[in-house]
Amino acid sequence: MTTAGIQALTEKEKETLRLLVSGYDAKSMARHLGLSVHTVNERLRDARRKLAVSSSREAARQLRDLEHRDPQILGDKALGEAAAVPGMEQTTHQPRRAAWGGGPAG
Repeated sequence: MTTAGIQALTEKEKETLRLLVSGYDAKSMARHLGLSVHTVNERLRDARRKLAVSSSREAARQLRDLEHRDPQILGDKALGEAAAVPGMEQTTHQPRRAAWGGGPAG
């Protein structure tokens, strides 16, 4: 593993990988980050490409291992801080209403 691939990752890609290694799946990451599942999957795909791995979990493990060994190497947040998303501290996962007023039909 080289740091060049890790350094090529955007902070948003790293954040997504940190959530993955913490046990989130794409749907729960999307809900947590306020994004679409499609956007989360794009971030994971881009991270896999930059790290030249075929698995998102492998990409997440590589990031975790590097940050665990030397959290200062990249100047980013240490593993476990990904949940500290501004404005989302300690929020519960409540369903969001769709922008088009989606709610029960009736």
